[in-house]
Amino acid sequence: MVVIRTDRLTRRFGDLVAVDVLSVDVPCGGVTGLVGPNGSGKSTLIRMLLDLIRPSSGTADVLGIVGLMGREQEPVKRFSLGMKQRLGIAAALLPDPQVLVLDEPTNGLDPAGIVEIRGLLQTLGESGRSVIVSWSTPVGP
Repeated sequence: MVVIRTDRLTRRFGDLVAVDVLSVDVPCGGVTGLVGPNGSGKSTLIRMLLDLIRPSSGTADVLGIVGLMGREQEPVKRFSLGMKQRLGIAAALLPDPQVLVLDEPTNGLDPAGIVEIRGLLQTLGESGRSVIVSWSTPVGP
């Protein structure tokens, strides 16, 4: 079973091509990583999958669902970046989703928190959920 399918998905911002003719099928279950340096299109792809921005061309399908369900928001002004990351992951897990899409979920976490979140993602993938996660890689030699 395929949980995410893109067909010739492209997103341009003026002359900048952020995602260029991406066709991919992501299978059900496990963890799939979107890995690349900052500016390589990972977040743009995630935003298109979540229908936060429209593709310039092509299609993206996540379990046949388009758009986002409304969520109540709670003020978190005093939270550290790491706490906001944890809160975001917890909120994403509340509806017990089949597909979990996370954009750099360990950003701002201390080393112990990173290990904890990676273990959680692995457990979620092993439980049959499909986890799509982006990680930035260093740029340059």
